[in-house]
Formats: sequence, structure tokens, C-alpha cells
Amino acid sequence: MFVQKLNKENQNLIEFAHKMHQEGNFLPDTYVLDVDQIIENGKKIVKSCGNDITPLFMLKQIGRNPYIGKKLLEIGFSGAVAVDFKDCLTLMQNNIPIIHAGHLVQIPSKFIKKLLEYGVKYITVYSYEKAVEINKIATELGIVQEVFVKIYADKESLYNGQHSGVLPEETLNFVRKIDKLNHLKVNGLTTFPAFIYDCNLNDIVKTKNMDALTKANEVLKAHNIFVKELNLPSSNCVYNTELVKSLGGTMIEPGHSLTGSTMMHEKNELDEKISYLYLSEVSHTFDDHTSVYGGGFYPRGKLSNALVGLDKTLTDVLPLTPESIDYYLQLKGTYSVGTPVVMCFRTQMFFTRSCVALVEGLSVNNPQIIGLYDSQGNAKTL
Repeated sequence: MFVQKLNKENQNLIEFAHKMHQEGNFLPDTYVLDVDQIIENGKKIVKSCGNDITPLFMLKQIGRNPYIGKKLLEIGFSGAVAVDFKDCLTLMQNNIPIIHAGHLVQIPSKFIKKLLEYGVKYITVYSYEKAVEINKIATELGIVQEVFVKIYADKESLYNGQHSGVLPEETLNFVRKIDKLNHLKVNGLTTFPAFIYDCNLNDIVKTKNMDALTKANEVLKAHNIFVKELNLPSSNCVYNTELVKSLGGTMIEPGHSLTGSTMMHEKNELDEKISYLYLSEVSHTFDDHTSVYGGGFYPRGKLSNALVGLDKTLTDVLPLTPESIDYYLQLKGTYSVGTPVVMCFRTQMFFTRSCVALVEGLSVNNPQIIGLYDSQGNAKTL
């Protein structure tokens, strides 16, 4: 999906990955991240937000990596959004501020106390039962926990496997019930996705969920209930911030844009540039195809081609059937065993079993490997 753009925008990263592969420093099934470019992308996002929007970084796309999280704190991000409780664990283990948790995945019952003791600014809820659990722990700790309510338009507006939320017409009663819990305060609304890339319009547009959130907020204001935050995640990037501002949004959660890999980045020259690649190697040939080592495949990644060898021959990647495990990925044509293969597709590194290698210094022609991690943010050795 992004490999030709990678070859255009970040040839230095490709060359460094080739060199490390030849020297045996990088094995196949390794994501190689250009930390300099990620931080540059982050700076642009922070600048575009100005004083109107609070950007929270999301790390799951880059393997929950704590080193990059700490680097992002240094350039103006106030903290992280944790997509699930395992995100929370990695952030807590590395003393990274958690600003938002519970969305997309709610906090497990027996983990709430640990999270509240650590400290989290906002927790998203979409069931009264979970709100009661959080209130009970907050009461024990003597704190008032601020929460967001997740709004949605209809079931068709949600991704499969993420069905949750409160309808606009249910919001007032839901918020009133929560506000009767003495140690919770509703101080924000959220939804997902608030935006989506429309390939026909070649634009990032608001969704029905966004309209539903606006309606829910208007209902609350009509009853003198005012929330501080409108959290509007999905497709967040520099290009998207003006739309967020126009809709009254106060908080975004860039993830893919930190690596220049939102859906809109594929065919457009946006502020953020590609800052990662997936490195593999030819294992063997079979019939007229070549098998390369897998492990980092993401089914929704739109993987379509690869750069094979030091001469970067553009080659088709054959589709992987849904029932298959990505022990290998297949290339069209035949190539020599041991040949390096570079891919770049829309990934979720936390979903994989890959190694994640961090490289600094590419921007000043002095690249150094600064760490190897697993896909969950744990440091490892080769």
C-alpha cells in the first residue's frame, strides 16, 4: 500500500534496513522505525493543534513502544490514549501519563483499582454497570474520576467487534444516572470513528457518529449540562485538525499519522511522512512464486507489493487467504534465497508477532540502532 511512497519519501530507511540485514543485525519479520521522522511528524501535529486541541498519542500501531512515547512527551504531547488495558500496563510500567483509557476497550473489573491508583485523567464508559464499578473504587481511593460517554449513531456506524455506546436520545438519562454517583463526573463525549477517509472524495469526512455526538452534546447543553471535552478520534492528522476545530472538538488521538500512514496518506502529499518499513527475506520458491518470512501481516493492511533485493524490484505480493496463518507471504515470481524484501502497508504492530527495531539519526546521516522490542513494547535482544 505504501511501499512506493516509502521509496520516494524515506530511501535512507530502506538502505539502512538493507545494511542491517546484510550484517545480521536485523532478522526477517522486523518492523524498522525511523524515530527521527516519527518525532518530526509529531511536532507537526502538535503545532497544527495549537491551543484549541489536545493531542494524545496512540502507540498500538507501533507496538505500544514506550521509547517513542517518552520522545513524544518531550515535544508537547501531554500523554497517551490507551486503546485497551494492555496498553495501560505498558504505559504504567514505563511511567507514561495516561490521559484517556477505556475506549475502545473497557477497563476489566479487577484492573480498575490499579489504573485509578496509577492515575488516569479520563475513562470512557458506555454501560452503567461499569460506571458503578469505577465509582466504587474511586470512593475507596477518595477521588473523583472524570469520565467520557461514548456516543454512536446506529449499529451500522460501528466496526464489527466494537459494538458499544449510547445513542443521542439516551444520553441525557445516562449522564444523569452517572452524575448521581458521587465519585464520578461526566466531563466529555467521544465516539468512534468520528471521521473516515472517503476514497471517492479523496477527503477525510465526518461520520454519522460525529453527527450523533453533536446531537448528544446539544441535548446536554439544553439541560444545562456542559462537558469540557469532545474527543474525536480516527484519521487524526495535520490535514484533519481544521475539521476537528470546526466541529468543536477539543481532543484528538493520532496514531497512524505519527508514521505517515493514514488512508489519506497513500495517494496524497500530506505533512506527515512515512517512517517505518517491514523487513523480510526470501525463504524459498515454490512453483513460480517466492515465499518470504511472515509474522507481521495485518489482514486490513492492504498489502499489495514489495521491494525485492538491493535494487528494489517492485513485485506483487499475493493475497493471503483469511484462514491462513502468515508463516510465509508469497511474492509473484522467483527470487534467490536470502534476498532482503521490504514492504510497507497499513499495520497494527501490536497485532503481530514481529520484532520492532528503532533507528535514530537517519535525518543527520548518522543512523544508530537504539533498541529492539517485541510487538507489545518490551525490550529484547536479537
